[in-house]
Amino acid sequence: MKGTGKPDPDRDKQFKHIVKMRKRYLTKGWAVISIDSKKKELIGEFKSNGSEYRVSKSARKVNDHDFGEQRVTPYGIYDYGRNKGFINLGNSSDTAEFAVESIRRWWHTEGSSAYPGCKHILILADNGGSNGSNRRMFKKYLSDLSKETGLIFYVCHYPSGTSKYNPIEHRLFSEISKSIQAQPLTDINTFKNLISHTVTTTGLSVTCVIDVNVYETGQTISNSDFNALPVIPSKVISRLNYTVG
Repeated sequence: MKGTGKPDPDRDKQFKHIVKMRKRYLTKGWAVISIDSKKKELIGEFKSNGSEYRVSKSARKVNDHDFGEQRVTPYGIYDYGRNKGFINLGNSSDTAEFAVESIRRWWHTEGSSAYPGCKHILILADNGGSNGSNRRMFKKYLSDLSKETGLIFYVCHYPSGTSKYNPIEHRLFSEISKSIQAQPLTDINTFKNLISHTVTTTGLSVTCVIDVNVYETGQTISNSDFNALPVIPSKVISRLNYTVG
C-alpha cells in the first residue's frame, strides 16, 4: 500500500496551539470559524448516492450520463461556538477569492449580528486547496476583507494530512451529506433547500446562499504588493499560523 508521506514534524505542537487559541477566543466571546470547500456536486437529474423509501414501483428515473453538466461547489463556514453552519453555493471556480467571499457573506449575513462589537475572528483551515497556508491570494483577499470590516483574523492551518480533524468536516459536511443522499440535485435551488433543511439533535442548523459571481483562476500578486499586506506571522509555527489585519 502506498504511504501518505511523513507526518508533519509540528503536528502535535500545532494541534495543541489550535486547542489553546480556540479556548482563548471562545472564553473572550470572539468568533471561531472552521472553513473549507466541500466536493463539487453535479446538478441535474442524476443518481445520488444513498437510498430512500418510496412507494412500490415508483423508483426515481435519472439520467445515465453527466457530460458537460453543471457542477456546484459548496463552500462552508462552521461557527464553532454557536454550532451553526453557513454554505455559499458557487457555480464558478473554487478560488481564494471565492473562499474569502464566502467568509464575507457569512459575516454580513450572520456573524456581525451574532457577535456584536467583535473584531477578532479565529479561522481554522486546512493546509491545502483555495485556503491553503501557501496561498498568497487567500491572504490578499483576507486582507481586503479585514480592511473593509475592521476585523482582525488569526488563522490556524491544520498540518498536511490532518484535514479530517477540521471541525467543519465532521460537524457540518457529514450532516449535509446525509441531507442530500439519494436526492437528485435537479437544480441549484433544490440543492440549496436540501442543505437549508439540515438539522441535528445537537442543535445544528444551516443557512445556505447562492453565489452567481464568476471567479477568475490563475490570479497572482507581486512580491512587493504581497509584502505590503498586513500579514504578521505568528511566533508559533509561523508557516501555519498568522494574523491578518
